[in-house]
Amino acid sequence: MHGRPVSNHELQALITAAGYSHAALARKVNQFAADRHSLDLRYDQTSVYWWLRGRVPEDPVPRLLADVLGGRLGRKVDTDELGFTIVGRLGLTVATSADQAAASAAELWRYVLHRRTSHDSAFVAGAGIRAGFDWHFAPTPHTTPGRATGDRAVGMADVERLHRARLEFVALDRANGGGHAAAWLADHLDRAVTPLLAGRYTAAVGRELFSAVAALTELAGWMFFDQDQHGVAQRFYIQALSLVRQSGDRAYAAHILSNMATQAAFLGHGGDAARLARAARSGAGRAAPPYAPGPARGGRSPRLGACRRPPRGPRRHPPRRPRHQPLRSRHRPGLARHLHPRPPRRIRDARPARSRPAR
Repeated sequence: MHGRPVSNHELQALITAAGYSHAALARKVNQFAADRHSLDLRYDQTSVYWWLRGRVPEDPVPRLLADVLGGRLGRKVDTDELGFTIVGRLGLTVATSADQAAASAAELWRYVLHRRTSHDSAFVAGAGIRAGFDWHFAPTPHTTPGRATGDRAVGMADVERLHRARLEFVALDRANGGGHAAAWLADHLDRAVTPLLAGRYTAAVGRELFSAVAALTELAGWMFFDQDQHGVAQRFYIQALSLVRQSGDRAYAAHILSNMATQAAFLGHGGDAARLARAARSGAGRAAPPYAPGPARGGRSPRLGACRRPPRGPRRHPPRRPRHQPLRSRHRPGLARHLHPRPPRRIRDARPARSRPAR
């Protein structure tokens, strides 16, 4: 089988070290399941192929898989080494309050910055659908993203600095590719942005702050996507969705969902991609510009344009934010610098690069 990139590099490294073929590993897992749990499992080489590309088997299969690999390697293999999760469900949920959103995003940034392995953890199929469902159907937050306590007073000048920082990171990414600046951006989020979220600010400043932080977090997601670190990228997208939900900007949240659909389509999860695209369209309501999946570019991922310009004419209610740029997806080195959407509010001079023709 060819055509879809491996996203679970940790599991691939263990399989390679153990010297198993995909078919032999699947047979051994089936045998262990029958001997230990009287389970009639029928995994085959295709199952292993998809484990390496984001599928997470149900319990007790991860434990059986760890035992099979450990027996061949001559040491104990923990399920955490299989790459099916980063740390449990870290970064895979949409928060219900501003404090929860800030804490969840900060935890992810800190973990990614200080993690001990350079490999990616697995893209979790279905996690984006759950996040989109929570964003779409969960009650709108009743609390405003304002804080009366905190060591630091945060104002619009701090928000403007975040906008300028994003422009600088976009420029670095376009010049050198996502891998060049991803670690720097993760460090910036951990060291500079986390204290802002924990500071004191009004509800109006809080809405702008969460929107600006969401734009930086989504940009980091594209950078990790650019490095084929799809598990990390997925978590950054979901946390960007969680943050922007607190700002109340449903149009930008829908745009993030459409980018998650692009990632799912690229990894071969077509059903998830279609559901995410529909959730983006229906969840944004009147704020959503028209979009729909289109034909594939170069035989790869579909064009999921979340942002086509609506027909000209009088608008009774002008849009709250500038319309985002069209999203053209094609995976190649430096992909992220061709895909960055127009961020919310005042950042208008970071124009997306023209898409290259398919080879």
